[in-house]
Amino acid sequence: MAPDDSAAQSVNDQLPRRASSSRRGLLLGVLAAVILTAAWGWTANRRLAAENKAAQALEKLGALVVRDGGSGHVASVNLSTVLTPQALAETVALLPALSEITSLDASRSAIKDEQMAAVAQLGSLTTLTLNETAIGDAGVAQLRPLANLQSLFLSATPLTDAGTAALASMKSLRVIDLSSTKLTGNFEPILALPQLEWLVLRNVKLADDALPRLAGSASLNRLSLEGSEYSADALAKLQQAQPSLGVDR
Repeated sequence: MAPDDSAAQSVNDQLPRRASSSRRGLLLGVLAAVILTAAWGWTANRRLAAENKAAQALEKLGALVVRDGGSGHVASVNLSTVLTPQALAETVALLPALSEITSLDASRSAIKDEQMAAVAQLGSLTTLTLNETAIGDAGVAQLRPLANLQSLFLSATPLTDAGTAALASMKSLRVIDLSSTKLTGNFEPILALPQLEWLVLRNVKLADDALPRLAGSASLNRLSLEGSEYSADALAKLQQAQPSLGVDR
């Protein structure tokens, strides 16, 4: 056999082996995909079952539970209707099972600072309402992991200037209500929020240099000051620096 014929025969002999190896690789890839899909489905079903169980327990304890009509997941929970501290503690402990919750309202409840650790596990939250609760600086500090939070309502809480430091890590915040708190004007952490649009500061007593600092927020377009104490000069400086800012007073 000529040398060229020998080389050609060698190549031809290798082709079936390469094709067979390619088919095996393809089959292994398909099998891996099937296994991963089945595992994901099993995990998702197990998570949904745990969520359904938690939702039923929440309702029995007096919480208002609203589900997403499409996915069946819990979309929002209102704890304001939970009547006793013991029942509230039980509801808070159930919250981490709600994997896709977007709204939580615990206004006028007996929720405590230490219970914010459970709330901080709700990474899907976009709205958190804690009006008229005892949540203060220590509680808000635990909420730093809520990177998807867009609206935070802390009206009539004991929050002070020290508590605003935690807000700087919540980069998705668009609306913050700090009305009737003990805040006097530590707005530096708030200025770090790139998407903040509306800051509510009703019924607070602001330091003279507080309002002009807000000019450092490029995204802020509405400020609510009804019932608050501040100097006319401070507001004038802010409006001069940010003439397009809408001010409710």
